[in-house]
Amino acid sequence: MTATLKLELTLDKLIEAINSLDFEEKCQLREVIEQQIFEKEEENYQDNPDMKEELELIRKEYQEGEYVTLDQFLVHS
Repeated sequence: MTATLKLELTLDKLIEAINSLDFEEKCQLREVIEQQIFEKEEENYQDNPDMKEELELIRKEYQEGEYVTLDQFLVHS
């Protein structure tokens, strides 16, 4: 059974707690934070109207054959 605990603390206290962690614990914390940031960025990315418009334009260009393969790019660069 997993327990959930929600704490309210100041950023200074959080930093103090992080400073008390050893290296491996800090690495674990970094992984958790990076994963949460990635998930939030993905949500924002998918909901961004400008990004949706850009993706539609890219899909249309691709369907019309207006793209360069990696091999073509490498040959011409």
